[in-house]
Amino acid sequence: MFRALISSTQGLTLRPTTSPLSPSWILGQVQVRERMRKGTRIKRQLENRKRARLRAEAAKNAPPKKWVPSYVQMRLDSSTMKVGGHMEKDSMLKMLPEDDVFFAEQFVPLPYELDDIVSIFRQTHAPDMLDQPDALLELFIEFDLRTVKRTKFVSPFEGILHEMQHELNLPTKRVVIAIVPDPENQEKALNAGASLAGSTDLIRDLQKGKLKMDDFDEIVVHGSMLVQMAPLRGILKKHFPSKQRGNYGTDIATLVSRFVSGVSYEMKRDDFDPSYGWTQFPFARLNMNEEQIRENLQASLNRLESHKSATPGAGVRFLRKVFVKCKSESQEKLLLKHWTVLKDYTDPYLELVSEENKEEEIKPPASYFKEVRYQKATFTDDRVPLDDSVISKVKMV
Repeated sequence: MFRALISSTQGLTLRPTTSPLSPSWILGQVQVRERMRKGTRIKRQLENRKRARLRAEAAKNAPPKKWVPSYVQMRLDSSTMKVGGHMEKDSMLKMLPEDDVFFAEQFVPLPYELDDIVSIFRQTHAPDMLDQPDALLELFIEFDLRTVKRTKFVSPFEGILHEMQHELNLPTKRVVIAIVPDPENQEKALNAGASLAGSTDLIRDLQKGKLKMDDFDEIVVHGSMLVQMAPLRGILKKHFPSKQRGNYGTDIATLVSRFVSGVSYEMKRDDFDPSYGWTQFPFARLNMNEEQIRENLQASLNRLESHKSATPGAGVRFLRKVFVKCKSESQEKLLLKHWTVLKDYTDPYLELVSEENKEEEIKPPASYFKEVRYQKATFTDDRVPLDDSVISKVKMV
């Protein structure tokens, strides 16, 4: 009986009724229930309670918020984030006042000659004061990384500064391995300070992973071994021999001695302002004479200049500011007149003064209309009537 009923209903077509008197569940219509099952609803409630409990515990255990003054917060907001944020902060600084005592953070820093900076630090680090006559002198350099294209900037870079002629005698020596073709050069490399020297055996160890990048600081290669070094390009990456890095040549003893006593530097770019970068590294000691300090400084700045873009933006000074610090208890840093050391740089303060003078020369004179309006605004009750010639000229304007 049920089979006959089912077979008889298969040939029927179910259509929705248009009668307003029929219920919505009549044949031809299906009502969808969007509510979740009871078990799913209970599971969601438990998850929401758990998240709320975790948020409450995190807020309870969070460290107390540090109060930041409004002027400091404004300074932070101005550098968060747009291109040129640091330059805008510099433009907000005031010129040096006539007083002898002032807050240095609010005024343009006073630049010094190199000899004057060395003399100041020698006085503060004398035996009767800080008693560090051989303290390290460090450079703190700010970069302008803008190029011709507004959305493109100089990428972060790093390297080994081995062009300095006068050694700093740093407390830690760098671990250098040398890849040379013959035993004679291997012996020279070891005598110069290399920790390990070899030929194709070192190349095989690097390929198989027996010798890893963490085991050494720098690799020096003889010029005749560059072809055998080709398979290691992907392994060595930045340590692969290159002209810019200067870690290959024929005088292997000189190369090893340079990189053993070389100074490493790394330019870091601001996460919020991509046009601003900085680096810091030692370049001399206080007990050196002025000529030695100047030679090391010039070698350091010339090396950094090699990293600038081939297409810099208009008016961009790659080395924005160069500060000299003395690595000691004192954190004072003095602005250096680096334009007296480098040939392609000029005094930026003179450029600013010349630009202001140009603006004053180009400034057009006030029109007759402005003059008349000024006279009307400044006249009192006993003001003098305007001349008819002036009034006719105002009408013409």
